[in-house]
Amino acid sequence: MIKGYILLSIAIALEIVSTSMLKASCGVTKLMPSVAFIVGMGTCFYIFSKSLMLLPLGIAYAIWAGWNGLDGIGCCSNLA
Repeated sequence: MIKGYILLSIAIALEIVSTSMLKASCGVTKLMPSVAFIVGMGTCFYIFSKSLMLLPLGIAYAIWAGWNGLDGIGCCSNLA
């Protein structure tokens, strides 16, 4: 069970980093941030699927959505 939460944490962290690479790619016009985004998101969803083998879907998705929501709030607060 702990391994599932560890995998989920890694997937969430990777998703946050990958999303920031999307902004750095300037609308997918810069090659390296774009490649980092695509590879990062693919790896993120692969690790998330592995965590679902150990955790119930509802719990895993609630944690995923909650952390990504907090990340969104953090990013939006920097704009204000």
